Amino acid sequence: MKYTIYLSMTFFSFLMALVMFQDNVYARSYSVTNYDEVVEVKDNGGADVTQKITYDFKGKYKGVEFVQDIRGTGGGTLPKVTYFPENKNLKINSIGSSEELFATAEGNLSNEKVTFVYKYSLSDLVTNYKDTAQINWNVIGSEWTADLYNVNIVFKLPKRNISGLKAWTQTTGNVERIVDKESGTVTFKMAKNKYKTALSADIIFPPEVTNNNLNVVNKNQRNNIISSENNYVKEQKENQKTKQMIATTISEILAIAALLIYLFLRYRYKKIEVKKSIIYNSINHLGDVPDVSPSVAQVILYNERPDENAFTGDVLKELADQNIELVEDDKNFTINSLQVSDNYLLNYLINKIGNGQSVSNKDIEKYSKWDNFGRLEEAYRNWQRYIMEEGRTYFNKASERIVTGSSMKQYLIALLLIIINATMLIGIGWQRNISLPILVATVVFMLFVVIDIKIRRKKVTIYNDRGSVLNNDFEQLEKMFKNIDKTNLKDIGDIDYWAQIVPYATAFGLSRPVIDAVKKTFPDADIAESNLNSIFNFSNGYFAGIFAGIFISGIILGGGNSNLFTTGGTDGSSGGFGGGGAF
Repeated sequence: MKYTIYLSMTFFSFLMALVMFQDNVYARSYSVTNYDEVVEVKDNGGADVTQKITYDFKGKYKGVEFVQDIRGTGGGTLPKVTYFPENKNLKINSIGSSEELFATAEGNLSNEKVTFVYKYSLSDLVTNYKDTAQINWNVIGSEWTADLYNVNIVFKLPKRNISGLKAWTQTTGNVERIVDKESGTVTFKMAKNKYKTALSADIIFPPEVTNNNLNVVNKNQRNNIISSENNYVKEQKENQKTKQMIATTISEILAIAALLIYLFLRYRYKKIEVKKSIIYNSINHLGDVPDVSPSVAQVILYNERPDENAFTGDVLKELADQNIELVEDDKNFTINSLQVSDNYLLNYLINKIGNGQSVSNKDIEKYSKWDNFGRLEEAYRNWQRYIMEEGRTYFNKASERIVTGSSMKQYLIALLLIIINATMLIGIGWQRNISLPILVATVVFMLFVVIDIKIRRKKVTIYNDRGSVLNNDFEQLEKMFKNIDKTNLKDIGDIDYWAQIVPYATAFGLSRPVIDAVKKTFPDADIAESNLNSIFNFSNGYFAGIFAGIFISGIILGGGNSNLFTTGGTDGSSGGFGGGGAF
């Protein structure tokens, strides 16, 4: 059923969006594939910094900008910018202040990888205390407009074999921290630093390492620094634990709610479950002409509003019953009234658009040009309402409410499962050993729900006793129409029967193959004597498709809504603020 397809598509689309969200798949046309930085600390507390940033451009850009936060230092020199490939003709501009260093490289950057190298010096990066020396700096600012991949930051101290060397970072991502006391280096590695996420480095070591540093504070600070960093780590763990607990609790509640809704659905279906074999009792009415109109037959079979194919089927039924006649003239046709019809919409065409006795395709086209108030659309809506009212008399309203409501409840289950994944993603981030099993479990559960309810749907009927018989008849008719090339038409009925049955094929959107089969099976003489001779021998093609097309055009040209009609076509038709990025 349509709702099952829509439900599955909606659910899996949302889940795919969640998976892509954790991978930070945004509508960006460039990325930073490598971010390398070397900070060579001097014994005077300053540092020479080299940052090498590789951009991968998809599309055209006018340049890149570089912003480095230098607050907490004694200032910095203007960045010297180089780039490779060196054949690019880029205009470089660098400026600085007490808070940031800024550089731009302007020029054509299009569908290529370009590496920019920024070199500058910082003063007073290190603060010497009585018992320790400290570097506390926002190495990566929070204003990057893209994720940074393959981040590698190395601090090189001016001495080796540093026994008291320690390092911490403050950020939201996973950082690999390598403290090499022997070589006097501290390295921070990240597979990815999310956009707009700062990374702060805090490094302490004995003050003798920067013994020529003039940026001195005459107090002990080592224990305070270690305590502060340990408290930060503890606080982050507690915050993460709290977020995980909240996310887990919410997810468990939602999971229980989804399960209860599913169990309620099973209970409701169990109440209305029947054995179709008892109702149908192997009914086979092929060879009998239905006693409801083609449009009502369409409502019973598809449980949807009647469409233009249904109305065309009604017109052909009037023709087969000899209430109207079809006259073809060159590329035009006229419908003449022979007897009073009870079809509301056909009467509207003849009496309001035609002359009261007949209506032609020219009349409909002419009427639509000045029908600015949508009168034809209004008549069509009224006809749909009348047919729906008649069709609903063959449905069991209580059972139908349960079946119709089940689709909304399945949407609700899907929504709850999506919220579970989103909640866990927000609460704990993407952790493969946790997030992937949850994702798989929700997908499997949703598939189980959809399949189980679909199976149960086949065990119930939304029709009353008479509607069940008719629906079974129409299912058999539709199946026969779809396999008409494998059907012996004469075994089922003569030409008069097929003249009466073609209108139903039209309402089901299958008149073309049926008309072809009739014309191949029965002699021309038999067809000429049938009530649908004008349809079987319509020289301009397939009347059903042509008439429905003209009718649709008439409503749309009159300002009507094209969404009124079938989507399948007519029958017979086809922290800091440092950062950077591209601009």
